[in-house]
Amino acid sequence: MDKSWVHFDRRSPDYVAGLNLFVDEALAKSSRKDKITCPCKGCCNRYFEDKMTVVGHLLWHGMDPLYMNARWTHHGEPYVESTNVIEMDVAEGGDVGEMHDFLNETFVQPNIGENIGSSRQPIFDGRTPEAERFFKLLEQDDKDMYPGCKKYKKLDAVVKLYQIKCLGNVTNKAFDMFLELFKDMLPEGNCLPRSTSQAKKIIDDLGLTYEKIDACPNDCMLFWKETANLTVCSTCGASRYKVKKVTRVGDSSTGDNSIKKVSAKILRYFPLTPRLKRLYMSKHTAEYMRWHATECPKDGFMRHPSDSPAWKHLDSLYPNFAFEIRNVRLGLASDGFNPFAHMSSDHSTWPVVISVYNLPPWMCMKQPFLFLSLLITDPNAPGNDIDVYLKPLTDELKELWEVGANTYDVFSNQSFNMKAAVLWTINDFPAYANLSGWSTKGKLACPQCHHQTVSKRLPNCKKQCYLGNRRFLPITHRFRNDEASFDGKCERGQAPKMLIRAQCIAQMSNLTFTFGKTPPSESETDDITRKKKRKRNTSAASKEPRNDVMHIEKNVSEKILYTLLGTSKRTKDGLEARADLELLNIRKGLHPIRVGARTYLPPAIFSMTNEEKTLFCRVLSKVRVPDGYSSNVARSVDVKDRKIHDGCVVRKNLKHHSSIWNIELH
Repeated sequence: MDKSWVHFDRRSPDYVAGLNLFVDEALAKSSRKDKITCPCKGCCNRYFEDKMTVVGHLLWHGMDPLYMNARWTHHGEPYVESTNVIEMDVAEGGDVGEMHDFLNETFVQPNIGENIGSSRQPIFDGRTPEAERFFKLLEQDDKDMYPGCKKYKKLDAVVKLYQIKCLGNVTNKAFDMFLELFKDMLPEGNCLPRSTSQAKKIIDDLGLTYEKIDACPNDCMLFWKETANLTVCSTCGASRYKVKKVTRVGDSSTGDNSIKKVSAKILRYFPLTPRLKRLYMSKHTAEYMRWHATECPKDGFMRHPSDSPAWKHLDSLYPNFAFEIRNVRLGLASDGFNPFAHMSSDHSTWPVVISVYNLPPWMCMKQPFLFLSLLITDPNAPGNDIDVYLKPLTDELKELWEVGANTYDVFSNQSFNMKAAVLWTINDFPAYANLSGWSTKGKLACPQCHHQTVSKRLPNCKKQCYLGNRRFLPITHRFRNDEASFDGKCERGQAPKMLIRAQCIAQMSNLTFTFGKTPPSESETDDITRKKKRKRNTSAASKEPRNDVMHIEKNVSEKILYTLLGTSKRTKDGLEARADLELLNIRKGLHPIRVGARTYLPPAIFSMTNEEKTLFCRVLSKVRVPDGYSSNVARSVDVKDRKIHDGCVVRKNLKHHSSIWNIELH
């Protein structure tokens, strides 16, 4: 095809003439009579459009620069390689499909470590395992779904069906039934697999699989690398396997049983390096991986993480790392959730997710670029022992920082040594304690103030109170001298300074810590079993939600409502709180007044009369909010008794949060 017109000014007659000729030729070779894929910068050959739409897009946006310098295989240009590269024939009147492009992006690379010229070179000098996988997948993608099928190839159909299974949360059993039905419905000679396991074998060759690593049931260690062959934990002596009796296939008549080893606990590890390399090997993402350095405006505004002080500080400390703009900056996030029921706490799953900050803002927080790295599943949360499960990821991150990984960049058409660094971790406060090693409860709960945290135990409320927040205000701020509104004292202290890396390491140098949980004794096991039985017998309304996503929203909202309505035993403005105010000698107008054996609590400024409480409840009983915004508040309000029943919490719908971590594994 003539490609000279793409370099002309889009307003020139030569560009318009070449564009019309290109579209006419592409339509003549298209498998669809009146539509072709649009190669503009916005569509990137993802959508089929008619002639007028394609012409309009290319006049307005211009052609995708990645596609401009490549072979126009989506529009009828045959895919031709040199003699030592795999030759792929294009069917008459058809295009090389997206799966062919994906296979070539994944497998056909230059020799690692070599900078190449204008054309890509193959990695296959012989039938290596990598080449065998490529030829096998290529054979699957060239095979029609059934004799005479023009729309789907075998590999494309299997991948799309499995994607529907994952997105629709279809069980393996149901997917097996669907495959059986579809195979019987298709004409004879079709090559659709009959089971989920057969479909997985085809998809696994595409790469990006995961690794199962056995773990000690008490979270002491992983059976990995040098300890991979152990059968018992070297710390607590627990068995690596749980014994399970299974019936041999074909021996059901005799009843003979055999012992099968089943791992007591499994960590699922998704290697990060292949996923990062794939971002540079794909023409759809390689250019965007350098957006932070080439396209992000540097005007002093915070538009991207690259504008943050942390990013710039890392660049100043390690200029060699910053010099290569394709080196990857990462974020790490983790939290626990229950995948089975919102109101149950019998199981805890901890995913560890990696985000890539090289990408522009509209991509780096999207689901396709949030990489699941670890999946920790167990009835109990790992707690501080999460470090045991992070070991494979930390080892890989160290290698990416110190050594790097040879990677092919399809945009620049060359290889480079890709390195990576973790800039941030993202957690809620409880998970922060597990990952950072600093306790977020007790006397020194503030990680910012560390050993200079100002706290006081309230003897009546039995709670820890954290004071000294006025230290962070300017020295001339009026709140520093406001004794009556705070703790009865003037604040003259300075804000604590953030610890540097050397100080943190010095604090932890003398610490000794042993991973693992002590297994419960027989009596403790019986107690746990009895508690679980009692818990199952309680009503769902009396269960306390344990999902971290809505802890703060639920607790704060509930306490505000109960305090405003003066609900006994649930209000935060009770006798214990007033007694602590008296002990601290502040807010004297709220001190309890004792008359003989009776104690009277003076009303606070937020206290409401019965008429005001009735009006407040009447308003709540008529509240209507958008779907998914909060629970049904009106349903739990009792206007007559001026009460709000249990379960009325202003919080977001948990269904949305749980669906984020709804992960299908194969």
